[in-house]
Amino acid sequence: MTLPEAIEIYKTYRAYAFLAGVNNVVCLYKEHKWKFDDRVADYVIYGGHQDRVVKGKYFKYKRDTLEPAEKALLSPPNIIRPYRNFEKLYEEVSNRLNPIAYIDVLTYYDVALRIGFLLEKPIFPKKMVYVYAGAWKGLDALQKDKVKHLSHSFPKENVYDISLFKSDFKKLDSMYIEDFLCVFHKELDHLSSCTKEELLRSMKFHGTHKKIKDCYLYNYDIY
Repeated sequence: MTLPEAIEIYKTYRAYAFLAGVNNVVCLYKEHKWKFDDRVADYVIYGGHQDRVVKGKYFKYKRDTLEPAEKALLSPPNIIRPYRNFEKLYEEVSNRLNPIAYIDVLTYYDVALRIGFLLEKPIFPKKMVYVYAGAWKGLDALQKDKVKHLSHSFPKENVYDISLFKSDFKKLDSMYIEDFLCVFHKELDHLSSCTKEELLRSMKFHGTHKKIKDCYLYNYDIY
């Protein structure tokens, strides 16, 4: 399989699942009458899946991580306010969450991404691609495959200018490039021999949606 073929499969079966996950936060925010309260902050931090972060130690996690993180996000000044760009929002989130246990740079990115869609004028990554954890594994795997999939090599960094991806990832937005690399990081280490069925199994594990019902994402499209 080639990289363009894998990207087309992603766009067809997975991209809306990613958007639906963000949409869940927006729907909860609307249900709470557009107030950024502790429940919304809770969902923003770990997407409603707190029990998966520290298995079997939820109460310790709640005390050491969730409650301090909620407090940090809810403290003044209001984090729901205009930002010049996503990078400024990411900086604000990382400054607030930096000293908290079990919080890492990937969480900064996820939280900033979710908050970005809650703003009156939503913002999301445009100029930069944030590559952490699984996403870096996926990018590194593409570089190591026996077939050359990328037009150039990438140094080991966590944030790249999106222009470096344009020739290989075409019109995918920054956040979809990161999601593609993360979701398929195991399959990308043998992409040349990978099958469509393998990619679909991986997407089934992460969740797939072709349509989003009751969407409040300001008619945001994936293309």
